Amino acid sequence: MKAIRYDGPARPSNEGEPIARHRRYFRWGIPSVLLIQLFPLLFIYVAQEDSVELIGILWVQDED
Repeated sequence: MKAIRYDGPARPSNEGEPIARHRRYFRWGIPSVLLIQLFPLLFIYVAQEDSVELIGILWVQDED
C-alpha cells in the first residue's frame, strides 16, 4: 500500500475560517477532554470505597 502524500503549497491552518465550521470539534472535543480528566478520579474513588468496605468487613469478622 502506497502512502498518500500532499506535495502542494502549505495551507494556512484555520485563518479566515468561521467558528461554525469547527462545530464538530467543540461538540466532541470539550466533553472528551473532561471525560479523560474525570475517569481516573472516578476509578480512584470507586477503588477506595470498595477497599474501605472490604477492610471493615474483615475487621468486624476478626472481632467475633
